[in-house]
Amino acid sequence: KTQASTTRDDLRSTKQRGRGGRAFVASRSGPLEPPSSVMGCSGSRLPSCCVELIAANPTDELSDDVDRSKERVDLEFPPDVLLRSMSDERRHELTENARAAPKTNDLDPFTGLLYKATKEQNHAYFDKKATGMGNEEPRKPLETRPFGPFRIPEFHEEANASAWKDVMREFSTALELEVLNSMDFYDDQATFFDSNDEAAIYYHETLRHHLPRHGEGVGALCVKKHVDGDAAALAFTGFGAWFLKAVVRPAPDEATAALWAGREASAGCVPPPSAVAVIDVCAQAKYAVRNGYERYGAAAFFSADRSPVGVWIESEERMYTPVDGREWEFAVWRFKCSLVYQSFAVGHLVWVHWSVSNTLVLSVREALEPGHCIRKLCNEFTHGSITINQAACVKLASARGAISRIGAINTDDVLKYIDELAQKFTFATFPQMLEAKGELPEGMLDGMPMAQDGRKLWAVTHAFVQAYLSIFYRRGGA
Repeated sequence: KTQASTTRDDLRSTKQRGRGGRAFVASRSGPLEPPSSVMGCSGSRLPSCCVELIAANPTDELSDDVDRSKERVDLEFPPDVLLRSMSDERRHELTENARAAPKTNDLDPFTGLLYKATKEQNHAYFDKKATGMGNEEPRKPLETRPFGPFRIPEFHEEANASAWKDVMREFSTALELEVLNSMDFYDDQATFFDSNDEAAIYYHETLRHHLPRHGEGVGALCVKKHVDGDAAALAFTGFGAWFLKAVVRPAPDEATAALWAGREASAGCVPPPSAVAVIDVCAQAKYAVRNGYERYGAAAFFSADRSPVGVWIESEERMYTPVDGREWEFAVWRFKCSLVYQSFAVGHLVWVHWSVSNTLVLSVREALEPGHCIRKLCNEFTHGSITINQAACVKLASARGAISRIGAINTDDVLKYIDELAQKFTFATFPQMLEAKGELPEGMLDGMPMAQDGRKLWAVTHAFVQAYLSIFYRRGGA
């Protein structure tokens, strides 16, 4: 986040702005400077008893005897591109400065809490999470607590739970809620890092060694998508492909009658003549944001050659095109903020965790006996779901939780947004989801990695489940 300024005339070109900043908010001073969630801690009102609990001690990472400033960097994560492009002198200088006066000593408490959690993520941690499937619990109604439109099972309903673990979880959850409710939002504090290069150095020194190694869940790095944030790359080769829909015009001369599946943009949105595809996340515009930020909600239009040709900003009811210069760049930035926030901050939680995972675990635990073949199959996909879904109610979706902090929507509206996304959820198989995109130009859908790889994965998964169920059911009986 950056401090709010008065006018867009102060905007610098996108190429000059930091790419390390929070991708979920757009301030009125334009696209964000490097990291927004890593701020100074002035004004903290944390209870003194909590300070030591969440102390991240990140300086420990910077004060060891290992000189990483000359390590060869493999291109695994976006900051690696910056590290590879630095001169040896520049990299050594920034590393020495970081060790002499670590800025990580000035982390705000919320970022410190996140850093502490990240430091605990190592290979032993993940191995423990992935093994030791719990004993089969009896079929019974699960004890749940309501959260919005959902029933979320309590911690003790997790397989292999123990009374001691339950007590500790309840205690830690209550403490986390107290801590979150005591923290400021740190909206008005200055940018943390002086440059993207400096941010990359801190990443390399403090976080790299807690992330998966290449080939362990990390895909190929795409500079246009992961570093430059190219809108077309995000839309056609990245996560934006899930939201992409075909623009349909009933007649060539009826430009105002353009339609697309799940349209959220208001009637005043008229796509550019060359638009054939759209990503529309305009519904967010109805939600108010904290002071200093622009509202979410935008629709991006793309031509047959996959170029972005227009961005509709719902709160302004205005279409921006590439000829608008810096205002076009800011509109594209607002679109990307809206898309990322809906996808990862709220949509992932509501659709993946609470609509799919939570529903599945409730269904198999309440409706099927432990030995049922479908319950045995689903156990592999619901292991640990109760714990993570219940924890999300506090850590992510509470009034001052992570969803509110990494975004700009007012806390009162976050629950309304969650409820809206829950109502929009529709079950669909992967082929049905692709079909629902509409009639995109010939070859466009088939050329998207999501369709190419997704169809292969769907076929493998479908064949596996069919083969498994055929052991227990006659053909046509499942």
